[in-house]
Amino acid sequence: MVKQKTTAYESAHCNGMGFDITVVGMSAEEARKTIKEQCGKLPYPIRLEEDVTWLHIDCYDPCNNKVINTFKA
Repeated sequence: MVKQKTTAYESAHCNGMGFDITVVGMSAEEARKTIKEQCGKLPYPIRLEEDVTWLHIDCYDPCNNKVINTFKA
């Protein structure tokens, strides 16, 4: 459960399906852009969190046939 949420919510982190990182020498936005540019190399769909200063990646798949989905928490 995520402490700041007021309703039941399980993050990808809690399920072992997501992680946050920083990329040395690259801003989070630059890292997201690079991943999007190289999306054809991804073996399965991922989600990227937008408008944060870190890189969040998770494997939740909304089943919409997109390789990369973005979201804002």
